[in-house]
Parts: sequence; C-alpha cells; structure tokens
Amino acid sequence: MNKNTMQVVECEVVKLLHRADLKKLLSTDANSMERSTYLIMKKLKEENILSISMIAQDFQVNVSTISRQVQALKQKEWVEVVPNLNDARVQFIHLTNLGHKMILEAQEKRVEAYNQILFHWTEKEI
Repeated sequence: MNKNTMQVVECEVVKLLHRADLKKLLSTDANSMERSTYLIMKKLKEENILSISMIAQDFQVNVSTISRQVQALKQKEWVEVVPNLNDARVQFIHLTNLGHKMILEAQEKRVEAYNQILFHWTEKEI
C-alpha cells in the first residue's frame, strides 16, 4: 500500500471512530433521538410545516418510510398531523410544543458532544 493510500485509510478510520464516539455520547438517555428522527424534526423546525411527501422527497426515501417515522413521532406527541382541506390524500406535519422542546434539547446535546470530541483538535484539524 502506498503512502497516500495509507493516509486516506487512516483519515477514514479516525472519522469512523469519531462517529462511534459521537453515537455513544448522543444516546445516553431514554429521550435520545435516532438520526432519522433528529433529521425529520430539525427539518420541521426549520420549515414549520411540511407534508409527508415533501419530507420523503427531501430525504430521498419512500413515503411509507416517512409515514412510519411520523407515526412514531406522533405517539410521542412530538408532532401533530393536520389534514389538507383541499386534498384528503395529503397530510401536513408540524412540531408540537413538546416536539419543539425535544429538538432544541437534542441540538444542545449534539453541540455538547461535538465540543467534547473536538476539544483537543486544532483549527487545522477541524
């Protein structure tokens, strides 16, 4: 293996290990969010209200996948589903007050986790 290839492999291994550390830091309690949940809720926080199909299209996944995830969020009372009065096939999703609180807490936890991981890194390494 040549020197450049070895450097690329080393860099990728370091990234992988940091991701594993981040996962451990982020999943420390019962209210921790899976990555897909976090991404959906973050998008809803940014956009305020979206249809299930808009979310699916944005994340390039099947509508049924997002529907299942939204149902889980609905059971936790983190989102509310609102029917479209003009088209019964379309449902809009938005964060509840609890959901908004949960995404803010998750974002804070992620910032803390990134700070813990990157604490000893130089600006050049970041």
